[in-house]
Amino acid sequence: MKRVLRDMAARFQEHALPVLAVRWLARLWAAALVLFWGAFFVEHTTEWFARPHDWPPLDVILLHSTHFAMLVGLIASWRWELLGGVLALAAAILFFPQVAGKNATLFLLVSVGPSVLWIGLAGYVIGRCASPRPGLRRAA
Repeated sequence: MKRVLRDMAARFQEHALPVLAVRWLARLWAAALVLFWGAFFVEHTTEWFARPHDWPPLDVILLHSTHFAMLVGLIASWRWELLGGVLALAAAILFFPQVAGKNATLFLLVSVGPSVLWIGLAGYVIGRCASPRPGLRRAA
């Protein structure tokens, strides 16, 4: 088992620089999105929920929740890339077509970029680490 884990670590190290570059590109992109979409979230939250007896309709609250979930996913992705990426992707797919009108496609494409990178990176790293090196036999 130790030999398999050492081999997986070695395979990962062979591709560490490109993986690291993609990881930090996604993180910085996500940070910019959190600042941008987070400003909209805070503004709408203070506008709609400041008065305790005059809340918006339930559909607006649910859409606002998907906006929050997208932000949580982008933030969580700094630590848990795959989990946060999937959450941010799913929330963005639910949120933007409902609220962005004719700009929905543009907003969606820009906002899911980090998620796509993280999910793709997870698949790449898992695939690279799981495949044995040529000439290496699998441990029983």
